[in-house]
Amino acid sequence: MRKVCIISSSRADYGIFSRLIKKLQNDKKIKSYFIITGSHLLKKFGETQSEIIKDKVLINKKILLKNLNDNKLSITKSISNLTYEYGKYFLKIRPQLLLILGDRFEIHTAAIVASIFNIPIAHFHGGEITEGAIDEGFRHSISKLSHIHFVTHNQYKKNLIQLGESKQNIFNIGSMSLDNISNTKLLTRKQAEKFLNFKFKNKNILVTYHPVTLEPEKTEINFNKILKCLKKVKEVGIIFTYPNFDYGNSPITKLIDKFVKYNQNRSVVFKSLGYNNYISILKHVDIVMGNSSSAIIEAPFLKTYTLNIGNRQKGRLTSKNVISCNDTEKSIFISLKKILKLSNNRPLSDKMFYKKNSVKKAIKIIKEIKLNNILIKKFNKINN
Repeated sequence: MRKVCIISSSRADYGIFSRLIKKLQNDKKIKSYFIITGSHLLKKFGETQSEIIKDKVLINKKILLKNLNDNKLSITKSISNLTYEYGKYFLKIRPQLLLILGDRFEIHTAAIVASIFNIPIAHFHGGEITEGAIDEGFRHSISKLSHIHFVTHNQYKKNLIQLGESKQNIFNIGSMSLDNISNTKLLTRKQAEKFLNFKFKNKNILVTYHPVTLEPEKTEINFNKILKCLKKVKEVGIIFTYPNFDYGNSPITKLIDKFVKYNQNRSVVFKSLGYNNYISILKHVDIVMGNSSSAIIEAPFLKTYTLNIGNRQKGRLTSKNVISCNDTEKSIFISLKKILKLSNNRPLSDKMFYKKNSVKKAIKIIKEIKLNNILIKKFNKINN
């Protein structure tokens, strides 16, 4: 029986991992351990462990980020504690394989500790590019620490090969999130309105904006520009979700709360919608606006237009359903007017990142791949 440990640190990675975790926990050939940390345990960000509990997923270990405030030194303190807690738990359960997703500091920390304990790592969503965030460096670093790679596109496979990773251990399974959507009954428009306690307008925008961690001085200024543009489209309904807890989140949450307070007739805010609710609402709105990866991957698949703002997601592959603009107020407003006009007609579903049965494919590889000598990695040079 293969012992597998999975870590989730946020609503984003849990939403993608959820079906995989459930299937692994019910698989008789797998002994799985599930760790949660990060925003799952933080009240300010919706304490999203409640979503996991509602899903009836077994949580084996909770690691609270201690002394976490909205500043860089606080985050480094949390990393120190997280390192020790991961180490203690890995020593206790001795997993044969660690499954991690994405590019957050909590995940990067897990990869470092697993490396110290000689635990093979399977990484999901490697090879992707996000030039405007520190996540870019974390992601590529995690890839170099990992031994098995599950990517969402052939270009991302090529990127990993360029990093020196072995072709034979890189698997393009597509986005598990899109596979999840294809196997999930989403809320109807009326059910979504009931959940939100909000009557959809003729046009509706979902706003998900995160700190731009490589340009922290711009975060508050740029989000103010977005709100100024939204004030100009008075007939549009607006649904806000809080940002993640990267450094610089507090100014965004304060600005959102202030906007909603003075625009209660056409806006609402949620700390976290939960994955299924978020995806359902993403389907029913006309536009998703901000700088979230869900606007690049999930929204186009759901036939929803995206207005991608600034540098946070710069470098990602994007579909025709995505309009990107720089972070000047003029550019944002021109692009917003353009996309509102386009949204009079729904686009076709974009399946750039979709592959059927991606969760099933991942599980088969997790169960069958040989782990003997996998820790010894060669740097595979690209032949000129």
